[in-house]
Amino acid sequence: MYQTRSPKVQHRVLVVDDNTSLRELVGQILEAAGFVVTQVGSPAEALEAIHDQDFDLLLSDIVMPGGDGVQLARTIKARKPSIRVMLMTGFHDDLLVLDQGWTLLEKPFLPKQLTATVRKTLAAPQKSPSE
Repeated sequence: MYQTRSPKVQHRVLVVDDNTSLRELVGQILEAAGFVVTQVGSPAEALEAIHDQDFDLLLSDIVMPGGDGVQLARTIKARKPSIRVMLMTGFHDDLLVLDQGWTLLEKPFLPKQLTATVRKTLAAPQKSPSE
C-alpha cells in the first residue's frame, strides 16, 4: 500500500541579538536542528521582519542597545498573538519574563539546551500572562 508522508513541519524562528557572533551561532545551531531561521541585530529590524514574514517563535536577547527584548516581545505579541516568545539573558534579574508566560534561557547555554528549549517552547500550550 502506498502512503504519502506529510512533510515535516519547519518552524520559523526570528533570532534577535545585537551580538553578531552569538546571533550567528544561535542561527547555525537552530538551522542544523531543522528550523528556518531569520537573524536580525536590533528590535527595529525585528519589527520590520515581523511585518514582512510570519514566525512561530521570537528568540530575543533581553538587553540590547536601541530597545530591550521584553518590550520587543510585548509589541510583537500585540501584533502577532500566536507567536511564541523565548528570551535569552546573561542577567539573573530578568526573571520577570516568566510572569508573561514566556520562556527564559540563561546564557551561557549549550547547543543541546538551546534546541531542547526551543522545541519545548514550540510544543507547549500557549499561556496567558494571568495564568
